[in-house]
Amino acid sequence: MKELDLLPFPELADRVVRPTLRCYVRMAWPIALPLVILSVFMFRIQGTWLKAMETGNFEEGFGAGLAAVLVTAFFALIWSMLCLWAISIAAVELLAGRPVSFWRALRQVFVPRVFATLMISLAINFLAMMFCFVPVLLTLPLLYVLVPVMVEEKIYGIAAIKRSVELVRFNATGRWADSGFIQASGLLFIGWAISTAIGMVVQMPFTIYQQWRIWNETLSGRTADIIQITQDMGAIQIPVQMVNVFAQLLGWFYWAISAVALYQEIRRRREGRDLEAAIPQILKLDDGAAVS
Repeated sequence: MKELDLLPFPELADRVVRPTLRCYVRMAWPIALPLVILSVFMFRIQGTWLKAMETGNFEEGFGAGLAAVLVTAFFALIWSMLCLWAISIAAVELLAGRPVSFWRALRQVFVPRVFATLMISLAINFLAMMFCFVPVLLTLPLLYVLVPVMVEEKIYGIAAIKRSVELVRFNATGRWADSGFIQASGLLFIGWAISTAIGMVVQMPFTIYQQWRIWNETLSGRTADIIQITQDMGAIQIPVQMVNVFAQLLGWFYWAISAVALYQEIRRRREGRDLEAAIPQILKLDDGAAVS
Protein backbone atom coordinates (compact mmCIF):
# COMPACT_ATOMS: atom_id res chain seq x y z
CA MET A 1 0.00 0.00 0.00
CA LYS A 2 1.90 2.99 -1.33
CA GLU A 3 -0.04 5.49 0.75
CA LEU A 4 1.31 3.89 3.91
CA ASP A 5 4.94 4.54 2.96
CA LEU A 6 6.86 6.95 5.17
CA LEU A 7 7.23 10.35 3.53
CA PRO A 8 10.52 10.79 1.67
CA PHE A 9 12.92 12.74 3.85
CA PRO A 10 13.07 15.90 1.65
CA GLU A 11 9.27 16.10 1.61
CA LEU A 12 9.05 15.56 5.38
CA ALA A 13 11.71 18.21 6.05
CA ASP A 14 9.96 20.67 3.73
CA ARG A 15 6.49 20.02 5.16
CA VAL A 16 7.72 21.07 8.61
CA VAL A 17 8.78 24.57 7.54
CA ARG A 18 5.36 26.28 7.43
CA PRO A 19 4.06 25.11 10.84
CA THR A 20 7.50 25.90 12.29
CA LEU A 21 7.22 29.52 11.18
CA ARG A 22 3.61 29.73 12.38
CA CYS A 23 4.50 28.43 15.83
CA TYR A 24 7.65 30.59 15.93
CA VAL A 25 5.72 33.80 15.27
CA ARG A 26 3.21 32.99 18.01
CA MET A 27 5.65 31.95 20.73
CA ALA A 28 9.13 33.35 20.12
CA TRP A 29 8.94 36.61 22.09
CA PRO A 30 8.13 35.31 25.61
CA ILE A 31 10.94 32.78 25.22
CA ALA A 32 13.48 35.12 23.67
CA LEU A 33 13.09 38.12 25.98
CA PRO A 34 14.62 36.51 29.12
CA LEU A 35 17.41 34.98 27.00
CA VAL A 36 18.19 38.36 25.43
CA ILE A 37 18.31 40.03 28.86
CA LEU A 38 20.64 37.31 30.17
CA SER A 39 22.84 37.56 27.07
CA VAL A 40 23.15 41.34 27.38
CA PHE A 41 23.89 41.01 31.10
CA MET A 42 26.60 38.46 30.31
CA PHE A 43 28.11 40.82 27.75
CA ARG A 44 28.11 43.67 30.29
CA ILE A 45 29.95 41.47 32.80
CA GLN A 46 32.56 40.65 30.19
CA GLY A 47 32.91 44.36 29.47
CA THR A 48 33.53 45.01 33.16
CA TRP A 49 36.23 42.35 33.18
CA LEU A 50 37.91 43.93 30.17
CA LYS A 51 37.94 47.35 31.87
CA ALA A 52 39.39 45.76 35.02
CA MET A 53 42.15 44.17 32.94
CA GLU A 54 42.90 47.52 31.33
CA THR A 55 43.21 49.32 34.70
CA GLY A 56 45.18 46.48 36.31
CA ASN A 57 42.45 45.61 38.87
CA PHE A 58 41.48 42.33 37.27
CA GLU A 59 42.23 40.17 40.32
CA GLU A 60 39.96 42.22 42.59
CA GLY A 61 36.81 41.64 40.62
CA PHE A 62 37.68 38.20 39.28
CA GLY A 63 35.78 36.19 41.92
CA ALA A 64 32.62 38.31 41.78
CA GLY A 65 32.73 38.45 37.99
CA LEU A 66 33.19 34.71 37.63
CA ALA A 67 30.31 34.05 40.04
CA ALA A 68 28.07 36.45 38.09
CA VAL A 69 28.93 34.74 34.79
CA LEU A 70 28.27 31.26 36.20
CA VAL A 71 24.94 32.27 37.76
CA THR A 72 23.81 33.97 34.56
CA ALA A 73 24.84 30.99 32.44
CA PHE A 74 23.03 28.63 34.83
CA PHE A 75 19.75 30.56 34.62
CA ALA A 76 20.08 30.79 30.83
CA LEU A 77 20.58 27.03 30.62
CA ILE A 78 17.61 26.24 32.88
CA TRP A 79 15.30 28.62 31.00
CA SER A 80 16.49 27.21 27.67
CA MET A 81 15.73 23.62 28.67
CA LEU A 82 12.29 24.50 30.05
CA CYS A 83 11.43 26.47 26.91
CA LEU A 84 12.63 23.73 24.57
CA TRP A 85 10.39 21.22 26.36
CA ALA A 86 7.46 23.67 26.34
CA ILE A 87 7.93 24.27 22.60
CA SER A 88 7.84 20.50 22.05
CA ILE A 89 4.55 20.19 23.92
CA ALA A 90 3.07 23.17 22.06
CA ALA A 91 4.15 21.62 18.75
CA VAL A 92 2.03 18.54 19.47
CA GLU A 93 -0.97 20.77 20.15
CA LEU A 94 -0.38 22.82 17.00
CA LEU A 95 -0.17 19.84 14.62
CA ALA A 96 -3.18 18.26 16.30
CA GLY A 97 -5.20 21.39 15.48
CA ARG A 98 -5.62 22.43 19.10
CA PRO A 99 -5.08 25.99 20.47
CA VAL A 100 -1.45 26.80 21.26
CA SER A 101 -0.23 28.65 24.34
CA PHE A 102 3.38 28.85 25.49
CA TRP A 103 2.46 29.40 29.13
CA ARG A 104 0.04 26.48 29.15
CA ALA A 105 2.70 24.28 27.57
CA LEU A 106 5.23 25.47 30.15
CA ARG A 107 2.86 24.53 32.98
CA GLN A 108 2.53 21.04 31.47
CA VAL A 109 6.31 20.66 31.69
CA PHE A 110 6.01 20.82 35.48
CA VAL A 111 3.42 18.04 35.70
CA PRO A 112 5.36 15.55 37.91
CA ARG A 113 5.20 12.57 35.52
CA VAL A 114 6.15 14.70 32.51
CA PHE A 115 8.96 16.50 34.32
CA ALA A 116 10.38 13.25 35.71
CA THR A 117 10.41 11.66 32.25
CA LEU A 118 12.10 14.69 30.71
CA MET A 119 14.74 14.67 33.46
CA ILE A 120 15.45 10.98 32.82
CA SER A 121 15.93 11.68 29.11
CA LEU A 122 18.15 14.67 29.94
CA ALA A 123 20.27 12.49 32.23
CA ILE A 124 20.62 9.85 29.51
CA ASN A 125 21.81 12.40 26.94
CA PHE A 126 24.09 14.12 29.46
CA LEU A 127 25.78 10.87 30.46
CA ALA A 128 26.14 9.85 26.82
CA MET A 129 27.83 13.18 26.09
CA MET A 130 30.06 13.13 29.18
CA PHE A 131 31.52 9.65 28.69
CA CYS A 132 32.05 10.10 24.97
CA PHE A 133 30.47 12.52 22.53
CA VAL A 134 29.61 9.85 19.93
CA PRO A 135 26.94 8.02 22.02
CA VAL A 136 24.83 11.19 22.28
CA LEU A 137 24.48 11.05 18.49
CA LEU A 138 22.62 7.79 19.12
CA THR A 139 20.56 8.80 22.16
CA LEU A 140 19.30 12.13 20.77
CA PRO A 141 17.60 10.58 17.70
CA LEU A 142 16.25 7.63 19.71
CA LEU A 143 14.56 10.02 22.17
CA TYR A 144 13.48 12.46 19.46
CA VAL A 145 9.75 11.66 19.65
CA LEU A 146 9.58 11.32 23.45
CA VAL A 147 7.41 14.41 24.01
CA PRO A 148 4.81 13.48 21.36
CA VAL A 149 4.65 10.01 22.91
CA MET A 150 3.88 11.47 26.33
CA VAL A 151 1.33 14.02 25.13
CA GLU A 152 -0.53 11.82 22.65
CA GLU A 153 -0.28 8.37 24.24
CA LYS A 154 -0.29 9.40 27.91
CA ILE A 155 2.60 7.15 28.89
CA TYR A 156 5.52 8.34 30.98
CA GLY A 157 8.80 7.33 32.55
CA ILE A 158 10.78 4.37 31.25
CA ALA A 159 7.74 3.15 29.29
CA ALA A 160 7.67 6.40 27.30
CA ILE A 161 11.40 6.20 26.64
CA LYS A 162 11.06 2.61 25.41
CA ARG A 163 8.15 3.63 23.20
CA SER A 164 10.18 6.46 21.66
CA VAL A 165 13.08 4.10 20.93
CA GLU A 166 10.68 1.53 19.46
CA LEU A 167 9.08 4.05 17.10
CA VAL A 168 12.34 5.64 15.94
CA ARG A 169 13.87 2.22 15.23
CA PHE A 170 10.90 1.17 13.09
CA ASN A 171 11.78 0.51 9.46
CA ALA A 172 9.32 -1.63 7.52
CA THR A 173 11.18 -1.56 4.18
CA GLY A 174 14.68 -2.13 5.50
CA ARG A 175 16.01 0.74 3.37
CA TRP A 176 18.28 3.05 5.32
CA ALA A 177 16.56 6.16 3.93
CA ASP A 178 13.23 4.95 5.38
CA SER A 179 14.67 4.42 8.85
CA GLY A 180 13.09 6.58 11.55
CA PHE A 181 16.52 6.85 13.17
CA ILE A 182 18.13 8.22 10.01
CA GLN A 183 15.31 10.68 9.49
CA ALA A 184 15.42 11.84 13.11
CA SER A 185 19.19 12.35 12.80
CA GLY A 186 18.68 14.35 9.59
CA LEU A 187 16.03 16.58 11.17
CA LEU A 188 18.29 17.22 14.17
CA PHE A 189 21.07 18.25 11.79
CA ILE A 190 18.78 20.60 9.82
CA GLY A 191 17.62 22.35 13.01
CA TRP A 192 21.24 22.79 14.11
CA ALA A 193 22.26 24.01 10.64
CA ILE A 194 19.47 26.62 10.56
CA SER A 195 20.56 28.17 13.87
CA THR A 196 24.27 27.99 13.04
CA ALA A 197 23.93 29.42 9.54
CA ILE A 198 21.86 32.42 10.68
CA GLY A 199 24.21 33.02 13.60
CA MET A 200 27.26 32.95 11.31
CA VAL A 201 25.68 35.36 8.86
CA VAL A 202 24.85 37.78 11.67
CA GLN A 203 28.29 37.49 13.29
CA MET A 204 30.24 37.72 10.03
CA PRO A 205 30.15 41.55 9.55
CA PHE A 206 31.06 42.03 13.22
CA THR A 207 33.98 39.59 12.98
CA ILE A 208 35.23 41.03 9.68
CA TYR A 209 35.17 44.58 11.06
CA GLN A 210 36.96 43.50 14.25
CA GLN A 211 39.68 41.71 12.27
CA TRP A 212 40.02 44.71 9.95
CA ARG A 213 40.60 46.99 12.95
CA ILE A 214 43.25 44.63 14.32
CA TRP A 215 45.08 44.26 10.99
CA ASN A 216 44.87 47.98 10.27
CA GLU A 217 46.52 48.88 13.57
CA THR A 218 49.12 46.13 13.20
CA LEU A 219 50.06 47.20 9.66
CA SER A 220 50.33 50.79 10.89
CA GLY A 221 53.03 49.71 13.30
CA ARG A 222 50.87 49.98 16.41
CA THR A 223 49.99 47.20 18.85
CA ALA A 224 46.34 46.28 18.38
CA ASP A 225 44.37 47.07 21.54
CA ILE A 226 41.92 44.15 21.57
CA ILE A 227 40.23 45.39 24.74
CA GLN A 228 39.59 48.87 23.35
CA ILE A 229 38.34 47.47 20.03
CA THR A 230 35.92 45.16 21.82
CA GLN A 231 34.66 48.00 24.02
CA ASP A 232 34.17 50.25 20.98
CA MET A 233 31.98 47.58 19.39
CA GLY A 234 29.88 47.03 22.52
CA ALA A 235 26.83 48.82 21.11
CA ILE A 236 26.89 46.53 18.07
CA GLN A 237 27.09 43.38 20.16
CA ILE A 238 23.71 43.88 21.83
CA PRO A 239 21.60 43.65 18.62
CA VAL A 240 23.89 40.85 17.42
CA GLN A 241 23.15 38.89 20.59
CA MET A 242 19.42 39.48 20.09
CA VAL A 243 19.51 38.13 16.55
CA ASN A 244 21.57 35.15 17.70
CA VAL A 245 18.93 34.29 20.31
CA PHE A 246 16.12 34.43 17.74
CA ALA A 247 18.19 32.35 15.31
CA GLN A 248 18.74 29.71 17.98
CA LEU A 249 15.02 29.66 18.73
CA LEU A 250 14.20 29.01 15.09
CA GLY A 251 16.24 25.82 15.26
CA TRP A 252 14.43 24.77 18.44
CA PHE A 253 11.02 25.28 16.85
CA TYR A 254 12.10 23.28 13.82
CA TRP A 255 13.24 20.41 16.06
CA ALA A 256 9.96 20.42 17.97
CA ILE A 257 7.67 20.53 14.94
CA SER A 258 9.71 17.98 12.99
CA ALA A 259 9.68 15.58 15.95
CA VAL A 260 5.88 15.65 16.00
CA ALA A 261 5.67 15.28 12.22
CA LEU A 262 8.04 12.29 12.30
CA TYR A 263 6.08 10.73 15.18
CA GLN A 264 2.82 11.05 13.24
CA GLU A 265 4.36 9.59 10.08
CA ILE A 266 5.90 6.60 11.85
CA ARG A 267 2.66 5.83 13.71
CA ARG A 268 0.61 6.18 10.53
CA ARG A 269 2.85 3.81 8.68
CA ARG A 270 3.37 1.35 11.52
CA GLU A 271 -0.28 1.11 12.54
CA GLY A 272 -1.39 1.13 8.92
CA ARG A 273 0.83 -1.87 8.20
CA ASP A 274 -0.61 -3.67 11.21
CA LEU A 275 -4.13 -2.99 9.92
CA GLU A 276 -3.15 -4.11 6.43
CA ALA A 277 -1.79 -7.39 7.81
CA ALA A 278 -4.90 -7.94 9.91
CA ILE A 279 -7.41 -7.45 7.07
CA PRO A 280 -7.08 -11.03 5.66
CA GLN A 281 -7.63 -12.47 9.13
CA ILE A 282 -10.69 -10.27 9.64
CA LEU A 283 -12.11 -11.33 6.26
CA LYS A 284 -11.46 -14.98 7.06
CA LEU A 285 -13.34 -14.65 10.35
CA ASP A 286 -16.24 -12.95 8.56
CA ASP A 287 -16.40 -15.74 5.96
CA GLY A 288 -16.42 -18.36 8.70
CA ALA A 289 -19.22 -16.60 10.52
CA ALA A 290 -21.23 -16.38 7.31
CA VAL A 291 -20.82 -20.12 6.59
CA SER A 292 -21.88 -21.11 10.07
